[in-house]
Amino acid sequence: MKNKYLSTGIGLYVNYIVLGAASIILVQNTEFLADKWGVETSTVLWVISALGLGKILSIIISGFLSDKFGRKPFILLGIVSYILFFLGVLYSPTPGIAFGFTLLGGIANAFLDTGTYPALIEGFPERPGFATMLVGFAVSWGQFLFPLLLALLVFQGQWLGYSFIIPAVLIALNGFYMKSRKFPTQIPDQILDAEESSSEAKIGVLKGKAKKSDWIIFLLYAYFCQATSYIVVTWLAPYAADISGVSIASSRIIMSLYGAGAILCVPLTYKLQNRFRNDSSIALMYSVVSVMAVILLLLFPTPVMCALFAMLIGIACEGGVMQLVLTIMTQFFPECKGRCTGLYYALTGVATFSIPLMTGQLIQYGLNMIMLFDLFVAIIFMILSLMIYQRYKVVIENNRDIE
Repeated sequence: MKNKYLSTGIGLYVNYIVLGAASIILVQNTEFLADKWGVETSTVLWVISALGLGKILSIIISGFLSDKFGRKPFILLGIVSYILFFLGVLYSPTPGIAFGFTLLGGIANAFLDTGTYPALIEGFPERPGFATMLVGFAVSWGQFLFPLLLALLVFQGQWLGYSFIIPAVLIALNGFYMKSRKFPTQIPDQILDAEESSSEAKIGVLKGKAKKSDWIIFLLYAYFCQATSYIVVTWLAPYAADISGVSIASSRIIMSLYGAGAILCVPLTYKLQNRFRNDSSIALMYSVVSVMAVILLLLFPTPVMCALFAMLIGIACEGGVMQLVLTIMTQFFPECKGRCTGLYYALTGVATFSIPLMTGQLIQYGLNMIMLFDLFVAIIFMILSLMIYQRYKVVIENNRDIE
């Protein structure tokens, strides 16, 4: 039987295609904005950091308010906020004013997250994990298509401001569509996954196995996974142009391969989940891929390697990996899934806020130094993945025989 919330789900995923573009729109337009405001690149990176700050300041409280007032109002509020973000940054006369609109963009991200994830879980209770994984799939399409849009504008000598106006128009049209959609009735946070309901009897055992230190491991994982990919999103295009010698337009196309890798990650992860019982082994494998990819780029900084690197990092850090590990975290702490989600994505906001500030300081030492920093971050990411893998065997696998 067809799910009656299918049309609502489609609209939610369209929002996240635009959100995928929004997540990279400022870093992909760094030179354009620097010229527009007459400032250095580091100032634009300071503006970009407001995306993470806005999310940090709002995601936990917006989750609470979403539970209180419903999902639909917050999704519509997120759409309006994103329209203001796109147009506000574009027409801001100074970086200071743009910082305020970028802060609003981070808040918009939090609004959509805290409205969309619960709505999908409540609307598709038969496959909530797959429904939320498709959010990452939609984001990946935005990150794939947006660099192609920029490359097209550059090739045709068009004003790059259109790259802000087009997503603003698209999400506005989707907002009118979402306003007419029906949303599911809210359900208690404990009933997040019908497939997990049979394991609720294990909660007492899991409480005895999961430790407070596991919270720290998962939250640090969220930070370093986001940081590994965000350095690439911010700096791979300049690296490809300056170190590998590709044209500016071609560097945008290389960045689209990052989105292509993230798109590929979703069906790949789905296949691997059917093959392996231990989801943490999949996360560990992806973290190893990320380290190897950075090492190969540093050793062989060619245009072909830049393209391969972009796709590998897209596979390793995007397209559902974050959601996969969040699912593992909720298995560790099944009695507080909502709190897990809020804190987990708050740490990704911390990464989005802090990484532009740190790399803005490192750029004075050259782009190779930034990629060395990415290697350092990726190694920590891999170590945390290994720790999750080891803890998964203790907390989850040792309790699978308990009915």
